[in-house]
Formats: sequence, C-alpha cells, structure tokens
Amino acid sequence: MRPGSFAASAALSVVNVLFNLPAAAVDPDPGAYYVGAGYGLCTTDFKDSSRFEGSVDDEMHCASFLLGWDIGRSERFFFEVEYRDYEDTTFDGTFDGVSDTGNIEAETYGVFVGYAYPFGPNFSIGTRAGLVHESVSESEIFGGTPESRSSSGSEPSTGLKARYRPTPNLLIQAAWDRTFDLGEQNSTGEGDADAYTLSIAYRFGNVMHH
Repeated sequence: MRPGSFAASAALSVVNVLFNLPAAAVDPDPGAYYVGAGYGLCTTDFKDSSRFEGSVDDEMHCASFLLGWDIGRSERFFFEVEYRDYEDTTFDGTFDGVSDTGNIEAETYGVFVGYAYPFGPNFSIGTRAGLVHESVSESEIFGGTPESRSSSGSEPSTGLKARYRPTPNLLIQAAWDRTFDLGEQNSTGEGDADAYTLSIAYRFGNVMHH
C-alpha cells in the first residue's frame, strides 16, 4: 500500500471511531460538488418596536450564490459556502420621538455543515447549521440630519432543507434559514433574519454514485 493511501485509510478509521459515524459518511469516495444560485423571500427585524413608531418594510427579496459538496457515497452529509444579498429594509417614522427615515442594507457570507436523510434515491430532507459573517449599513435622516452607520461581525445561523435531484447533475433545494442577531443594537439596529429560498445547482464530480 502506498503511504498516501495508508494515511488516508488511517485518518478515515480514526474519524469513524471517534464520531461513530456510519461507514458511508467516511467513504473514501470524494462525493459530488455543486455550484448554484437561489432566490426567495426574506424578513428582518432591525428596528426596535419599543422605540420606533411608524412604517417598516421588512419583507423583501433576497438572492444567494452557493458552492457545495455532497460528502461521500451516501450524500447524507454536505458542506456549503453561501453568499446572500438582502434587499433594503426601509422605514419611516419616529425613533424615541425623533423623526427617522431611511434604509438598511445587509449581506452575509456563510459556512455551513448539514445532514439530509434520504427518502428514496433522489429526495432528502435535513438541516444545516453554520456561521455567517455579516455586513450591515444604515442610511437615514434622523431629526433632519443625514446620518450613516455600519456594523459587521459573525453570527450563528441554522435552518431546514428539502433536496431533490431530478437528474444526477441537477440539484434543487427549498430551504428556510434563520440568522440570529443580524446588525448591531446601538448602531444599525439588530434582529433575526429569516430566509425562505429556492435554489438550483449544477453538480459535478462523482455524480453517478450519488
């Protein structure tokens, strides 16, 4: 056995023992990779309702771009990197009694690990969890004075996915995700963001075994 093959086999054995995963989860089959895009409806909750009075348009469309990896022959475990851009949240009212009008922009970059249980050869349902890096900016006219603020940071995110493969090279996913504490309370405002999206991806690699 070549040293590289021996090392790979040893590493897989260690992972299997430590985490007690099924053999398919650590199959040396490299799996399939995919690249795709998604679109859907997102909601945010930046404005503190106890301090802001007025109208807030916090339901908007959002678009995403993702790269993924179906790990091993079973396709139960997957890894994804996703960029998501939110349409502006707009508001018009008063904050602590002071006139406040403007908009909030947000985008996130996330890394996720997921597990999907198969219901037949082409359909599975599961969950994913990860960490997203946020970039949020607010432009407003507060009390007649133009102001702008921004915030960034890393926040947890989790969600559910339904995955369907009509062909070996095509992956369709319907998903709900929640990102917690998007924004910053004393700057742009802070709240959870929900995303309901549909994405289509092209799969490549060892697709015939998945």
